[in-house]
Amino acid sequence: MEFSAELALQIAEVMLPVLVALLGFVSVKFTSWIKAKTKNEMVGGMLTRLVESSMRIVKGLEQSVVRKIKEGRAPDSPGGTKLTEEEQEEVAEEALISLHDYWGIKGCIEICSVLGLDKEEVTKLFKSHIESAVLDMNVKDKDKGKDELNP
Repeated sequence: MEFSAELALQIAEVMLPVLVALLGFVSVKFTSWIKAKTKNEMVGGMLTRLVESSMRIVKGLEQSVVRKIKEGRAPDSPGGTKLTEEEQEEVAEEALISLHDYWGIKGCIEICSVLGLDKEEVTKLFKSHIESAVLDMNVKDKDKGKDELNP
């Protein structure tokens, strides 16, 4: 019996450092996995909020500013009721200002830190989301017109 007890003790002495190292490795990997998952969820949530806020702002400007401009024009005027390039730029600038206001300083700083962007890159990101929201609305408007023609 002594032989097997001594053998078990020797095996434990050899295996214990291996098990401790393995446990340390697993805990480091698990911690890094948790951090990556948290960051991915944070980035995903932030981008989702950015898409939704951009769409909300564009829809709001469409309902207030753009419709007033279009209603003030005669359909038979040159260019019809479409906005001029200058008007489009003004509305886009207003949307950008509104999006910056919506996110605020703290939100913009959070975007910078989470996405690893600087101030100018955040502005470019905002502009691209505004343009995307405008395109989405235009596509939906065209699809809506088709549905009305083909009930």
